[in-house]
Amino acid sequence: MSSTATLAPDHDAQLPHTTPSIGQTISARISRAEELNDEHPQQGYSWALPGRPPALCWTNRQQWLIAVDIFLLTEDGRRLCRSLGIAPATVRAIARACAAFADSKTGRGVSASNQTLGAWAAAKARRARPWKHDVVSYARKVLSAAGLAVEVARGRYLTAEERLAAAVHHDGVQIRAASVWALVLPRRWAVKSYLPRRGPTGSKAPRRYTSPKRTRARAQAPSGRSQSPEARPRTRAAHVVTAQLVAEAPSLDTGRHLGALVDVVTDLVNCQRWTGRDLVTVLNEDARNSPRDWPSTIQNPAGFLRHRLIRITDRLAGPSPSEVAADHAARVRAEQEARRQEQQDAQARAASPDTVRSAMADIRATLQQRRLARPPRRALAAGTSRTS
Repeated sequence: MSSTATLAPDHDAQLPHTTPSIGQTISARISRAEELNDEHPQQGYSWALPGRPPALCWTNRQQWLIAVDIFLLTEDGRRLCRSLGIAPATVRAIARACAAFADSKTGRGVSASNQTLGAWAAAKARRARPWKHDVVSYARKVLSAAGLAVEVARGRYLTAEERLAAAVHHDGVQIRAASVWALVLPRRWAVKSYLPRRGPTGSKAPRRYTSPKRTRARAQAPSGRSQSPEARPRTRAAHVVTAQLVAEAPSLDTGRHLGALVDVVTDLVNCQRWTGRDLVTVLNEDARNSPRDWPSTIQNPAGFLRHRLIRITDRLAGPSPSEVAADHAARVRAEQEARRQEQQDAQARAASPDTVRSAMADIRATLQQRRLARPPRRALAAGTSRTS
């Protein structure tokens, strides 16, 4: 037998309890906070509460703000503002502040507090004092009732774990977190404008000008030029109206000659009464009354413009917006001139101070003469009444 003792496993023996050190505990909690921040990505200078964002999002900031303006102009929007005791202009200012703090692509992640939104909106509106907390809350209720904003997480005090995650995120002390909102644009509020957005609209070297078909036509034509129908006369007024129209709607300018657009304007528009800005105004009105989707680029501006102008032929036969504005201004000037003439006539009829003093002196002299010409009254005896 060996003299070396054999250590057999003792199931009754208990292992000593090991307590983690303070450094290990801090490292573990920081690791957990970093994992929490990775699960819910944070941005900005404050820690935002996690939440499930809605499926909808906005298309862009400008269209969402246009949708807010449209809702505030409706009867339902005005009624909702009256019920909450807030002005539509205030809701519009708060909405612009929310849009400024939202993600530009999705409209989500509005984690700014009501105090921050009220101060930002007041600064943009050039207001002396920022809007209070309740005013911002009412404005958010209006946006939520309109379906243009969704509350993802309600603001509250943070837990100990969340405070540590906030400290890891921005290296500061944060006790509370504001509500998290997402700005959405439902399909029924999608803004559909007539004119495509500004910017380049296509190639500036159309393929048809260099196609073999046109090359053969130029080669077969006399003097090396392609045969073209007899050109119609284009007046200077038509050129001016077309230039104004293209300036207001750059998407109609595809880099080609504007003669085709001038021909359309000459055929369908009275250039003596309508301007290019008037055409853009009535086209936008027609698009708002019958909204529909339009292409982002226009390959055939002349055909597109002809189609749209034919739809509003009756409107083009009536007075133009500039004529309506001119008539209104003429009426206002006539009323002002009439009031000015009445004031001048009244001043002309009014007597001067010298005339008033002279007339009063004449009146006093006449009254004095009458008193002198009146016979004196006889004195009554003592004790007799006037009746006897």
